Amino acid sequence: MKKSSDEVFFAPYPKTGLTWETVEALKLQVRNNASHKARICIHDSMSAGVHQMLIGLSDKVYVRPHKHRSKDESIHVIEGRARLVIFDETGRITEVMELGGTDPGRHFFTRLGPGIYHTLIVESEIFVFHETIAGPFNREDTVWAPWAPDIQDHENVSAFVAGLAACGSGSGVGRREA
Repeated sequence: MKKSSDEVFFAPYPKTGLTWETVEALKLQVRNNASHKARICIHDSMSAGVHQMLIGLSDKVYVRPHKHRSKDESIHVIEGRARLVIFDETGRITEVMELGGTDPGRHFFTRLGPGIYHTLIVESEIFVFHETIAGPFNREDTVWAPWAPDIQDHENVSAFVAGLAACGSGSGVGRREA
């Protein structure tokens, strides 16, 4: 692996094979990072036409709700549990999808089209998933929800996340069956 930062690594290209040892190394990196997240990029550069990443998030991470202007995004769960929370343009929760690799009744795969505000609420200590999104990477393609606090706004993030924690699990809010 080629280290780009404490959060970002690039796997060998053009041929990559990932093992469970790779997953364990990613989880260790998540535990050791102040950001509580890490990723292994399986694509060769930020300009690649398809971006595939093995991503690890701890239950301490805040994923600010966002949408992608013009890109589909897919999530394939490797390990752990999370809730994918979907919002309308005003910030109202429209759906909560429970994600889990082998958990009965949970989705192990999901795809979101462009223009859908979403976030992940990690329920297990660490959530590991394979994400695929069209490249090349362009910061302007990601739109941060104006009604959700910035990651640096710790006080409001705590209140926002506490409100989200009450949604979904067992509430029946927008639950979608396979």
